[in-house]
This record gives sequence, structure tokens and C-alpha cells, in this order.
Amino acid sequence: MIDVRIACDEIEARLRAEIPAELMAGYVGEVVEPVPHPPEDDRVSPYWALWAGPGRLETGRLFPASFVSVLPFVVTVVGGTVNRTLFGIEQVRKALAGVEISSGLISETDVDQGPIRPDLSITPTRHYVPLNYQLEP
Repeated sequence: MIDVRIACDEIEARLRAEIPAELMAGYVGEVVEPVPHPPEDDRVSPYWALWAGPGRLETGRLFPASFVSVLPFVVTVVGGTVNRTLFGIEQVRKALAGVEISSGLISETDVDQGPIRPDLSITPTRHYVPLNYQLEP
């Protein structure tokens, strides 16, 4: 069985160790505004957001259970441009693809994430894609 809180801490630590904050900001359970952006424009730099327990809206309810046999999780990659988002996707996939942590093996699921989506509710527009992963002991 996987201890969800420990596994989530390990996944976050892996992302932070492999993707320096100067390269890409990272968040867990909520995105804290303002998100950094280059000085030359106001479109956000790429960032990742870890969601362990997809579908949970409140940070306090982020974890679906204490112990699970498989932990699905999502890392949403966001950028102020499509190219920044593509760069972020590459960084997250390099950090997590086929990686073993003490809680188990991380693998990307075969769910088709579809195209990069624009978030038109934010000005300037942000582009994002959710990457679906699972952790198995």
C-alpha cells in the first residue's frame, strides 16, 4: 500500500530536485498568484502544479485517502505561450517518466491529454495541459 501523504511529498521533492525554481516554478494543490514572468512581457513563465487526488477543489481535501494501492495524480503544466508550455511539458516528463521513488514506480498513463488548451479566463491568456500519472508500489 502507498501512504498518500508520503508519496505526494516524494513526488513534489522529485519535481523540485529535477526542475530548478529558476527554470520553472512549482505549486502543490493551489497556484499562488502572481506567477513569475519574464521582465520583457507579462505572459507567465512556465510552471507546474501537482494535484494528487484529481477532482478535489480544496487544498484541505487534496488527498483522496490515507493509503491506496495505486495513486493517480496530475501535473498540470502551464505557460504564457504555447512554446513555454511545451518547454514545461518536456521538463516535467524528464523529471517523472519511469522514475522509481521509495513509494513506488511513477509512470505516465496512456490517457490522451489532447492539445494544449488556452485559458481565456486569464489576461493575458495562459496555455495548459494536464499530464496524467500514476504511482504503483
